[in-house]
Amino acid sequence: MGERRRIQRVAVSEPVIIVWDRGNVVGEVRDVTRSGMFVALANAGDVAGTRLVVQVLPAHPREGVQLEGIVRWSDRRGLGIELTQHPGARGIAVIEGLIATRRPN
Repeated sequence: MGERRRIQRVAVSEPVIIVWDRGNVVGEVRDVTRSGMFVALANAGDVAGTRLVVQVLPAHPREGVQLEGIVRWSDRRGLGIELTQHPGARGIAVIEGLIATRRPN
């Protein structure tokens, strides 16, 4: 399967908490765009289509934020998440802060 992404990913490493119907779990954002992210998560299973909230917990001094999303794909490495709601000014600032401090992947 070829790459379908239209926006370049940016490599990051920030802790997150995934809040969904399976309970809260800790993961790590490994790459991000303004419209989605890859979250490394052990043993996610087949959860494509699951709605969730990603609580991004960036390193101090940046603030955290909650982003709503849907799992577009999952595998043994983690989750490909599409952000489903406009993240608001604070969410955009957090995402742009992550992107601004990293290099393209």
